[in-house]
Amino acid sequence: DEFAEQTEFRHIARVVTSLSVHDERIVEQFRFIDRDEGGGGGGGPFIPPEIDKQIKINLNQFKEYLNARLWSNIGRANWRPFEEAREFARSLNFKEQSAWFKFSKTKDKPPDIPSAPRGVYALNWISWGDWLGTGFIATSQREYMSFKEARTFVNKLKLSTFQDWRKYCNGEFPNLISLPDDIPVNPQRTYQKEWISWGNFLGSQRVATHLKQFRDFYEAREFVRKLGLKSEKGGRDKEKIYMSWRHYKADLLRDKIGSILSDIPKDPLKAYPDEWISWPDWLGTSTKPRNLDYLSFEEAKSFASKLGLLDRNIVRDPEKRKNSAREKWNDYCHGCYTDLPTKPVNLPASIHYAYKGKGFKGYKNFLNDPQII
Repeated sequence: DEFAEQTEFRHIARVVTSLSVHDERIVEQFRFIDRDEGGGGGGGPFIPPEIDKQIKINLNQFKEYLNARLWSNIGRANWRPFEEAREFARSLNFKEQSAWFKFSKTKDKPPDIPSAPRGVYALNWISWGDWLGTGFIATSQREYMSFKEARTFVNKLKLSTFQDWRKYCNGEFPNLISLPDDIPVNPQRTYQKEWISWGNFLGSQRVATHLKQFRDFYEAREFVRKLGLKSEKGGRDKEKIYMSWRHYKADLLRDKIGSILSDIPKDPLKAYPDEWISWPDWLGTSTKPRNLDYLSFEEAKSFASKLGLLDRNIVRDPEKRKNSAREKWNDYCHGCYTDLPTKPVNLPASIHYAYKGKGFKGYKNFLNDPQII
């Protein structure tokens, strides 16, 4: 390689290449050498016998390399006719365009076959399916069946979601008939004028979140706050089920608080973009307005202990929860004890977090005042 690039050989290669453009015999000679399975055949550069025998190179290999270097230049200047090049491409039996480009980067591709045939043979080019012999027609050139015909066919597949459709197009449902060539993989783009929704196209009648009819934001939020959910995502242990919104909408809390209702959105951020504040606001875990200071621990404890919660029983789903001081406090924060005063805004619901290191010693201690008999 160094010899070919840094010596007078490059000038020789340039001259021979220029001559080949005007003399087809040079091209045919190198094509003959290139196709010779014997490893180079006759012809090509002549190695004088008087070359010093002490040079430690294999002269036959050196000759073959010179042939290859010259042919790589000559081939690029003398592409094969389109029909011959296409016949070669079809003999490879490639099924996809990507396979051709991968092959083009190897030494197996003849120099007189272009890596990008579409540009070289622009006047003769039809399609990659024609070039490779697969008969594949580019998406932009296909003629598809009408929207109604396509929807009728797809409805019979009994697919439920867009994710099912993608899997079907990828052949992940072997029990179903393959997608016909005249039905697009991206129907929402092909049938823009007739398109309604994926639920309509698949026949599942599923409706996108932004098109569903949900409760008023404030009614939905009031309902959700009474569920007793603690967070949006839950804990880090994937094996455990937490009182979280994620597990609630996944129907993992059915035995505790029931399944999510159809008029409560699983994705409230999209359903209520104008009214949405935050997850703590939605779940009721924090209703503290900005710039509001909480009561001191002593003031909070004095207020809470006078409620007499330790003498009560929990309200929400008592069979599934322990009748503990913490759960009684949670029920109070959710307004379950209607005869008691509403929790002040400046009194946090998560007292174990708000008053950590400030005197908090547990919920039972927080709700019990020794001065109250």
